[in-house]
Amino acid sequence: MLDYCVVKLPRLPFDKFISAKRTLTTQMKATGEVMSICDNFEGALMKAIRSLGSM
Repeated sequence: MLDYCVVKLPRLPFDKFISAKRTLTTQMKATGEVMSICDNFEGALMKAIRSLGSM
């Protein structure tokens, strides 16, 4: 039984780097990340996705 689940997602702001390629590869460099904590994976993932939109 897990007490909580942590999800971290990279932030890739394509709108700030207009001339950059938009193809995701293993060489991509994130400019930041968001982290969320919830009691289940689905909740933590949804919180992390919502956080990406507010940055």
